Amino acid sequence: RTGRALVDRRVQQEVFVSLRRIIPDIERIQQMRGTVPYMSRGNQAVAHTMLLDPSPIHDPEFANWVKDALSHYWGGPKLTHSPLTKLRIVMQGLDQAEGDVTKALRQVLEMAIERLRPEGKQEFVTQEWLLYNILDMRFLQGRKVREIAHKLAVSESDLYRKQRIAIEQVARVLTEMELEDGSL
Repeated sequence: RTGRALVDRRVQQEVFVSLRRIIPDIERIQQMRGTVPYMSRGNQAVAHTMLLDPSPIHDPEFANWVKDALSHYWGGPKLTHSPLTKLRIVMQGLDQAEGDVTKALRQVLEMAIERLRPEGKQEFVTQEWLLYNILDMRFLQGRKVREIAHKLAVSESDLYRKQRIAIEQVARVLTEMELEDGSL
C-alpha cells in the first residue's frame, strides 16, 4: 500500500507540474475565445495584435514581475530583462527615455508610484502615507529596510507586510495605466 501511495503521489505531482506549465496557455486561449467573436471589423487588426502579443498585465505572474523590477530598480537583470518592458506604456515612453527600454520602464514604475502619493505635504508617521513612503524610500531612494522601519516607526516584519501590499498597489496602478488608452 505504501509503495502504491508513493507512486500515486509522484504521478499526482507530475500532473500538477504539467498543469502549471499549461495554465498560462489555457488562460490565453480563453482570452482569445472571449475576444474574437465580439470584435468589429475596424478593430480586427488591433484584436489580432492583442492576441498574438498579449499584454503582461494578463499574466498571473504580473505582480511578481513588478516586485522583481522594483527590487532591481537601479539596475539588474530583473529590470533589464523584465517582461514588463513589453507593456504598451513602456513602449510609448521610449522617446522620452532616449530609446532605452530599461530607462522607460523605470520612468513608468516611478509614475505608478507617484500615482499612489497622497495629496499634501509628505508625512512619515501617518497611515495614508505609509505605502507611498515605503515604495519611495525602499525602491526609488534605495534605503535599507532597518532605516525605513525606524523612520516610519514600524517593525521590520510589519514593513515587509506593508511592502507586499504596496507592490500589489503598484501592479494595480500599472494595470490601470496600461488599460487607460486602450482595452487590452
